[in-house]
Amino acid sequence: MDLEIIGAFLAGIGALGLGTLLGDHLTRTEARRASRADALNALEHHRNAITGSAAQYTSASLDLERALFIAMVPRWAHSDYFDLANENAKWTHNGSSSSELDDRTRDSAVMVRDAIYKGRLSRTLLRARRWRVRRKVRTSQDALTKLVGQSVGWRT
Repeated sequence: MDLEIIGAFLAGIGALGLGTLLGDHLTRTEARRASRADALNALEHHRNAITGSAAQYTSASLDLERALFIAMVPRWAHSDYFDLANENAKWTHNGSSSSELDDRTRDSAVMVRDAIYKGRLSRTLLRARRWRVRRKVRTSQDALTKLVGQSVGWRT
């Protein structure tokens, strides 16, 4: 009797296509993990390319943007990082450097890394941290303005 119930249950699952849905979900999960891993690798490569040549930095920027797009990381999570990294790269390529700008770029990179790791629902909690990072930058805006020569243009 129990085997008949189990057989009917399995036949019902097959008839409904639940096995296909489960397989598709597992495949999507694996693809999502792979795209997140690619985005993390591109972020690390981009952080290292800041001190490299301008061509390396441009190539790493394009690779990172593509990887973040594929990983479906929202634009608000990485726009500040790109602004700070571009300013940092300009100063590094001109032979200057700033620990203040490096610290703020690193803070933004950590936020991007966390946005890559977290799912859609928990990314909303990152918005509060985004504002904390922005507040740090704004409180040290005078130092950045003196260093960079112009204020960092924030996207809203």
